[in-house]
Amino acid sequence: MNQFWHSSVRQWIAFAMVAIVVLGLRVLWPYLTPLALALLLTFILIPVVNRVEENLGWPRAAAAAFIYIQLIIAIILIPVLLIPALVNQAQALVPILIDAVNQLGVLIQQNIRPTTIFGQQVDPFLLYQQLSDQILSLGTTLGTRLASSSVNVVFGVATTFFSTVLWLLFMLVISFYIVVDSPNIARYFWGLIPREERPEVYYLTRRINATWAAFLRGQLLLSFAIFVVTTIILVILGMPQPIFLGFLAGLLNLIPNLGPFLSGIPAVILALAQGSSQFEISNVLFALIVVGAYTIIQQLEAQLLVPRIIGGSVNLHPAVVVIGAIIGLSTIGILGIFLAAPTLASLRVLGGYAYRKLLDPDFEPTGVVLPPQIAAIPDPRERPLAPVTIINVDEDPSLVERVRRWVRPVEPPSAPREKPRDV
Repeated sequence: MNQFWHSSVRQWIAFAMVAIVVLGLRVLWPYLTPLALALLLTFILIPVVNRVEENLGWPRAAAAAFIYIQLIIAIILIPVLLIPALVNQAQALVPILIDAVNQLGVLIQQNIRPTTIFGQQVDPFLLYQQLSDQILSLGTTLGTRLASSSVNVVFGVATTFFSTVLWLLFMLVISFYIVVDSPNIARYFWGLIPREERPEVYYLTRRINATWAAFLRGQLLLSFAIFVVTTIILVILGMPQPIFLGFLAGLLNLIPNLGPFLSGIPAVILALAQGSSQFEISNVLFALIVVGAYTIIQQLEAQLLVPRIIGGSVNLHPAVVVIGAIIGLSTIGILGIFLAAPTLASLRVLGGYAYRKLLDPDFEPTGVVLPPQIAAIPDPRERPLAPVTIINVDEDPSLVERVRRWVRPVEPPSAPREKPRDV
């Protein structure tokens, strides 16, 4: 081997490549959220496009275009059909929440007396009045500002809508091209890995792929199921705004372990404030029934749906998920909460395998059979480099004459002539 490519030089080259990747992430960090969403969409749709391509015998580009046209139609129709009902029910929540605040004040005034804490008298009703007055004052000030700057608000909403549409088109275009070219991308990836290392890499990628596939597709299916089941149960119980609360339960269910708890809080508050429109029971008893309903839904999801849809690939302790969600929120925003669980599960796979290799460097995963299309890809060390054409002047005497005609000698600039002086 060439002495230049000894171990220290290869290490420095590896460090330089890592630095380039980190610098690239730093440059792309403002665009990380739309890129991550495009990759998630790609990951979800690749199996669907593969199935359409295999079953219908269509070209891959046609199969991808067929799927994406249906996706665009769904993106347009679902908000048109669903958002008006959600907006109406969300607007109806405002007077209900105001009524709940007033009822809370009455309960505090009737049931909680002033008390002395560390020698200071504390009146809970007085604290409630101060807090409610500040909230009402903040709402009035905000409404006045919005009314005085309606033109700016409308312009801001229009700008935000236009920007959202552009980012949505960007994500769709990027994911479409990746889906269409995914077989070539996979061949290029496996062509970079030496043949003897491919079983280990295939073992790890298969486990990580199973984790993300189970989480993404399973979590979307679970969220839709929770939306339907919660809405039906709330309608039966006579809960106000059942569609909005069901939608909120399905949306927050995307956050593992923490989402179901958060979705039950507004339902309990509404149950205490409004009661049931179907049964003649007290609001407190109705709130306890709502708590029980949400608990049963969560237990059915955990014991019945999750093992069959997601399985054990994303089996993390709730405390670990909460910590990961907090880190994800502080790092990349709302998307970080959603991606915390599969990211931690993938790191668990990589960390567990690395720890096993540290204990036993000769460890090899058993039962790994490479697919024929991966095994047939040439080793990167066997791939020939691009040939370099060497021109022999002795074999082509006319080359010198052609070069002389192409390269013209540069003449030195002539000295400026002096103007004749007037006598």
